[in-house]
Amino acid sequence: MIKCLCTIYIVALVTISSFAQVSVKPGTSFRDCPDCPEMIVIPAGSFTMGSPKSEVEHDASSETRLQLERPLRVVNIQKFAAGKFDITRAEWAAFVADTDRPTTGDCTGSFLPGAPGSKPWDPHPEASWANVGFSQDDRHPVVCITWNDAQDYVQWLSRKTGANYRLLTEAEWEFAARAGTSVPIPLRA
Repeated sequence: MIKCLCTIYIVALVTISSFAQVSVKPGTSFRDCPDCPEMIVIPAGSFTMGSPKSEVEHDASSETRLQLERPLRVVNIQKFAAGKFDITRAEWAAFVADTDRPTTGDCTGSFLPGAPGSKPWDPHPEASWANVGFSQDDRHPVVCITWNDAQDYVQWLSRKTGANYRLLTEAEWEFAARAGTSVPIPLRA
């Protein structure tokens, strides 16, 4: 599994909660517990997923990217709630403390000095979400976590709250990110 600083975006906009009250209005924010992420209700709707040729930059890899974004298709989305913000170090620390999860190293892309001759993408054995090589406080987004870490986190939230937390699908993420528009979504690296 690749570990990198960018993995935060997997957890960031991904936690999803099922709610018993179907009358909760879109745009409403809530928390299922004090240590839980703030959620925002996203309305049901439809959108065209994918990219037309006009949205793809024209360079050596444009045909490959276009193949990944095709065919254009209409997708229907049910009402759901997604994390309003990136999962913070404090929220992640609550998960780690509650589960006695080991703080593992080998984070790729940390800012810790590497061994002589190492590349920036080589994992650093002392790097982890708690030691990334730059200053962070509990309000900053957690980084240096994997997709598997994110899965464990949402399973923990589900057990803790009794709600159904999971990672967003690609379609749910795109629907929420577009926010009712049809403009291209920029990639986050």
